[in-house]
Amino acid sequence: MGKIIITIAPIFAVIIFGSVLRLRGFFPKEFTRAANDLVYHVAIPVMIFEKVAKSDFGKSISFSAAFGLVIAVMMAFALICLFSRMTGFADNTKATLIQSSIHGNLGYVAFAVAYYFLDSDGFARTVIIGSFLILTQNFLSVSILEYFIGKSKSSRKINWMEVLRAISINPIIIATMLGILVSLTRLSIPVFLERTLKIISSMALPMALFLIGASIRVGDLKKHFREILTANIFKLVVLPATGYLFFALLKVPMEYQLPGLILLAAPSATVTYIMAVELQGDPELAATNVSVSTLASGAGYILWLTIGSRGFTG
Repeated sequence: MGKIIITIAPIFAVIIFGSVLRLRGFFPKEFTRAANDLVYHVAIPVMIFEKVAKSDFGKSISFSAAFGLVIAVMMAFALICLFSRMTGFADNTKATLIQSSIHGNLGYVAFAVAYYFLDSDGFARTVIIGSFLILTQNFLSVSILEYFIGKSKSSRKINWMEVLRAISINPIIIATMLGILVSLTRLSIPVFLERTLKIISSMALPMALFLIGASIRVGDLKKHFREILTANIFKLVVLPATGYLFFALLKVPMEYQLPGLILLAAPSATVTYIMAVELQGDPELAATNVSVSTLASGAGYILWLTIGSRGFTG
């Protein structure tokens, strides 16, 4: 428990500090937008590439763990879709509720927890099996938004090729694939380049945590209380619990169970807000939920790291 607290507490202290700095004027919108682009498209992909490239891919991949992640998300997706049918929410609210319940913030939060809690090999395992989760949650999120919004526009059809294209150019996926290629071919990275990559990657997680804090705006919580409570129960409890069950059923190696739980227990992704805006979901619900989910995930991570660490020796 001690290691869990001293890992989670500083991470969320930096997030809260980022929120305080925003209130003091350190994160104007123009800076935050540019900094997000820098972190998401450069710093985090560089960090991922560096770690995966130096890993032994054969020892860092578990297809049973990857399959367990995908099945868990699909099962949670089916459950929240069934639940949403029993609500009286508008279609755009249902779409945002569903994607917020299964789409986790892996790049900024889950990878930070894995980086500071696990060893280097454990982090590489998290990134590699996480790439399967990224593909799945992006595909489901875009699909459900397109489905519900398309219902109100009978002439509109889902452009599946565009959906697949958008997912395939995800910078985290590209960085992971390139890192795997280097790992498999055992290419030697020159010292100069390796140190350059390390310098760039060192800014990734601290800046990401600051930006998460700067984005926290609770807004009108009362207005969306039911939707946010539902999304957080599914995202922070049901989804990781489903993953834990499938990891046991599939006999996933112990050293992959904790990385899997870290991925599944991530709070709702900030991109759920962007998707809600671009695909005409419920942006206000998405924005408020991201903030609440991020803050609540601190307690969630303490719970799931405690459960997942039993017998963990990675």
